[in-house]
Amino acid sequence: MQVFVSAKNFKVNETIREHIDRRLAFALDRFQQEIDRVDVSLADLNGPKGGLDKQCRMVAKLRSLGTLVIEDQDMDFFAVIDRAADRLGHAVQRAIDRRRDMKYARRRAEALLAESSEPSDQSPSADDAEELPPASESEAEQS
Repeated sequence: MQVFVSAKNFKVNETIREHIDRRLAFALDRFQQEIDRVDVSLADLNGPKGGLDKQCRMVAKLRSLGTLVIEDQDMDFFAVIDRAADRLGHAVQRAIDRRRDMKYARRRAEALLAESSEPSDQSPSADDAEELPPASESEAEQS
């Protein structure tokens, strides 16, 4: 899994870079075979004014499940990175579960279709069928 970090309106220092790597490893380590890359974009929206202006956007490109995008904002870069990485881990887990559930639902549906299309052994055979009594002469004349 490759991690690319970019920043807008500030410079990413080594401490933030290590924190991103550590948090993504913790949140996504068990999904490494499913994830090709993660793009992390950090932005300081208000500059030195402060406030709820630190933004983190994580885009995970998954091998077979498409792309997941998580955005979050907070007052502190470390807090916003923590929360975004945690949310990304949950989103990847949900996507994998959804794919697995759909795969098993499809298999169940195919099995049910195959089961219903097979001729059942319960159908009566010609030997088991009741013979109808012969029609009377009056019924035969009317038809």
